Amino acid sequence: MNLEKEGIIMKIRLELTKCVLVIILLVFVAGCSAAKKELRSADDKIFSRYGDLDLVRKNNDLYLQKPDSSHNIRLTFTPQIKENSAFISSSSGYLVYSAFESPGKPENYYMQNMDIGIKSRKKITAQEFNRLLLVR
Repeated sequence: MNLEKEGIIMKIRLELTKCVLVIILLVFVAGCSAAKKELRSADDKIFSRYGDLDLVRKNNDLYLQKPDSSHNIRLTFTPQIKENSAFISSSSGYLVYSAFESPGKPENYYMQNMDIGIKSRKKITAQEFNRLLLVR
């Protein structure tokens, strides 16, 4: 009789464990579904994170924004130019990036003040770009 009770208790524990695992799985799937709604578009490119903001390329311009795509701060105003390899230099505080200005042309390199936009953009050499990339 004692073995029979232990067998029933074991079956109940097994069923409870299964129920708990199903609940955990459902919570995980629900969380993934909610997170999916917050993802950026497939065209967005995330370069790096600065505090709670990401440096992102959207529609060929660079932005700082939260991971849920809120709080957009537009840093460049050149939708006709595709910015690449962007980062914020810790040594200078400048936004540094490369850009293809037209198909078939070589890549150009720029640095600009974070809060002024294209008016502060300064062309730099590939060597300056690489030096800033190494010390960031």
